[in-house]
Amino acid sequence: MYYHHAHGAVVQLREDLESLEKELAAFREPSQQHMRWQLQFKNGQLSLLSQIKSLQEFLVYGKAALSYLSPFRDIMSASWPQNQTSFLQPAIQQLLQNEQSHPCNRLTILNDASDTLVWRAPQRMMFPLINHYFKCCNATLPILHENSYRKHLASLIDPLQDPVVNAICASACISQCKHAFLTSREKRRLGEYYFQQSTELLLDIFDDIDKRLDTLLTINLLQPFMLATLRVSESKKWNTIGIAIALDLTRQPVTVCTYLDRVRQAIIARNRILIFVSAHTLDFYAEGKCIDIPAVRLKFDILPDDCDRTKETLEVINCISQFLFCPSYIRIANHVRAMSVGRPAEIRLEDVVYSEEAILSWWQQLPNHLKLSDTLNSFTQDLVHGCGSILKLTIAISSLILIMSIETALLSSISVNQQQHGAQTSFYQRAFETMSYSVDISILIIRQLDRLGFCSSPVRLLAKMMDYIASLVS
Repeated sequence: MYYHHAHGAVVQLREDLESLEKELAAFREPSQQHMRWQLQFKNGQLSLLSQIKSLQEFLVYGKAALSYLSPFRDIMSASWPQNQTSFLQPAIQQLLQNEQSHPCNRLTILNDASDTLVWRAPQRMMFPLINHYFKCCNATLPILHENSYRKHLASLIDPLQDPVVNAICASACISQCKHAFLTSREKRRLGEYYFQQSTELLLDIFDDIDKRLDTLLTINLLQPFMLATLRVSESKKWNTIGIAIALDLTRQPVTVCTYLDRVRQAIIARNRILIFVSAHTLDFYAEGKCIDIPAVRLKFDILPDDCDRTKETLEVINCISQFLFCPSYIRIANHVRAMSVGRPAEIRLEDVVYSEEAILSWWQQLPNHLKLSDTLNSFTQDLVHGCGSILKLTIAISSLILIMSIETALLSSISVNQQQHGAQTSFYQRAFETMSYSVDISILIIRQLDRLGFCSSPVRLLAKMMDYIASLVS
């Protein structure tokens, strides 16, 4: 009796296992991912005629509904495997790991009995560094209003007891532009002095409600020095405080009654964006955290008494941001960032096509005083060499960098497929030609900017271009 009972239990268990295997096989069936749906388009509305019989079919349809009518559905797969598309991120992580394993004793730099701090005293170098900052550094990243700040600076009894002054000097010390007047040794030693002074004074004011804007300014000004000296933990700590202060300043009711009120609101807006960008960039490169880019359009207020260089910089940022927050480009950028940290990502060829159309349309809408030529694909060597406008050249190379990011995404997605479709080959050739054209013209523009005396270092642009090329070669 026990034998028959056990035998019946075994038979029942075998039937249950066979049923589970069938369900698992049906779940893994690849055809489920490419089901055919009967659709009806009537009176301007698209409706589904096919019956959905299970939750699995509903999930498959929910994912496929938007791309079903795509003309590119069979040209390239919708998903990319995990792939390293950037070499900058792992390179920076390796650099930070090396710094942690072989830390630099920064106190010895300040305590060294060198003549650097004797004949180049911090008090003596303060005003030359401030002038250099407003001439070169602030014009590139305008987070200070020069006129109002110089008036404030003149009212200080001892400027070296102000954290913002020391932060300005620390930032100016590590400037890489052509107008920098310090040697590499002097940059580090004076920079360390001003940095230590600024952080000590910052500890006294960061929790003062009346000093919130000064605190936010100081943190943003110190970020370049902290990153250049690989103070990652310290940078993250102050970034966290800066974000809290920026959010608090944003919650304040905006009352613009005087010109100074307008200046204050403009400075808050610039510093708020910078602190968030710094935090996300640091998380991405140092820890591999990938946060989707929000679709928020930027438009900075250009003040009437900003210097010409600052006005041009803000005009470039405002123009570029009009395209940067195009929905199709944001999707591509988020997927590429995800892949750069080893996460699987999805992309649609429609997004690539829409982004290409969007950047061409955006270029057509630019004012003539900002355009190097009527179209983006008509730049030539003679045209670049004959241009004397830094503003036009800056917008042109920024546009070419955006094009390279789009074409890199397309080339990377096509290259992962095993079988080449005829249309794939056409897309590949076109994207490769566009990429080659963009790289060649970008190098010409960088050389022309150098001839015109543009003081900003082209290292960042060159590094980004090399990263795009290296990712394709790999």
